[in-house]
Amino acid sequence: MHPPLRWLTYGAVLCLLCSCGDSSGPSAITGDFALATVNGSTPPVLVGSTVSCDESIASGTLSLTNDGAFTLSGVVQFDCTRAGGQVQTQLVGLSGTYARNGQSLSFTLPGQGSITARFDGTTLTTTIPASPFTFPTAVALAFTLQSAP
Repeated sequence: MHPPLRWLTYGAVLCLLCSCGDSSGPSAITGDFALATVNGSTPPVLVGSTVSCDESIASGTLSLTNDGAFTLSGVVQFDCTRAGGQVQTQLVGLSGTYARNGQSLSFTLPGQGSITARFDGTTLTTTIPASPFTFPTAVALAFTLQSAP
């Protein structure tokens, strides 16, 4: 129902959200974050729809360590019941590194583009651009710091 490339792209997007590490720049951000909003609303949030299925971002967590590493996990839900299908949930988990320059973060995957984010001390915000492999429209995400070491 959903091509394998789409799942790989979700993984790439999640990884782009969470890569960290520039030893010459500002100190790393450390802590655990919870997905607070998607497009300004509390999850689950509809981010795409076809004649058969609705696609929603249900939840997400992000952990950043002081050595510039991250772990990101998210839940994407596909509701295809209106076409006689099922509700399917996909858990995506990734880990990697990030780079920080002041309040800006850059999440990059080898062979992929980069996504920037902004950290204001408690909230990390970013926008995932629209793509045929991710979401049909740009998706704004905000993660709130839950705990810091």
